[in-house]
Amino acid sequence: MTEEFSQRKLVGARFERVDLTGSSFHRVYLRGAEFVGADLHGARFVDADLSGVVMRAVEVRGADIDAPWLSDGESFLRVNAST
Repeated sequence: MTEEFSQRKLVGARFERVDLTGSSFHRVYLRGAEFVGADLHGARFVDADLSGVVMRAVEVRGADIDAPWLSDGESFLRVNAST
């Protein structure tokens, strides 16, 4: 189900077991939102502040992150993996 979320406040929203395949989140305020068992395959987050995001037991194969400021010396992206 493709949805268009644009310039909306979804503070504390809970998306549980929903199909958001191909959905677009553009300038959406998601502080405290939870995606539990949600299918976000092909979804796009554009002009989004995902600072402090915690992702557990997620599939990120083929993920594309375009954030040139990650190498500015002040920002970082941590990926924990166990083998």
